Amino acid sequence: MQVRTRRSLKAIGILAAVSVAVLVPATAYAVHDLNFQLDGDVSASTLTHVGPPPSTQSLDWDSFFDSSGSPKPLPSDFTSSGFQRDFQTNPDGSFSTADHSTYATGSKDTLNITPGWQCAFANNVNSKVDIMNAYAVAYTNPTADSNGVHHQILYFGMEKNANTGDNNVGFWFLQSSADCSTSGSNTPWTGNHADGDILIVS
Repeated sequence: MQVRTRRSLKAIGILAAVSVAVLVPATAYAVHDLNFQLDGDVSASTLTHVGPPPSTQSLDWDSFFDSSGSPKPLPSDFTSSGFQRDFQTNPDGSFSTADHSTYATGSKDTLNITPGWQCAFANNVNSKVDIMNAYAVAYTNPTADSNGVHHQILYFGMEKNANTGDNNVGFWFLQSSADCSTSGSNTPWTGNHADGDILIVS
């Protein structure tokens, strides 16, 4: 998975999604009747209800990962998950705005990954566009549609360091791995696109 705003997050294959972090619990409003909560927080203890008839979404991001980002066993009908941490701290425990994988010259979505994308080290990234974590899970609906198809659903999200202004964000779901990290100047990414890779922009 590839997230694009200020920081790059290492790309993970389409069925090796990513997940979690710690958000402040908020009021929950579900918008569908499947098992996963779409409510603006990561806690499954914040119950959601939909209907009629009433039902409860019992899973949220903390159902898949613990607070360190380590995976938990997959619940029924979920086929993959993963976690990409971009949250780094300073020796005093404060959030570090330095990053070893900031997008650099040539990093356009229309370019191939290698050659094409580059990353560089940035000592102080603007908090408005500072991605702290990105996450996703893959779910296969056990109920087939009228054509007998069991649809796969990708749930994904991210957190940034400051919730000010507006931003665009893109999630790359790649079928192969891609990565970039450097302590210095512009460095090429490793990895390549393939037919069938998915870019979702919000």
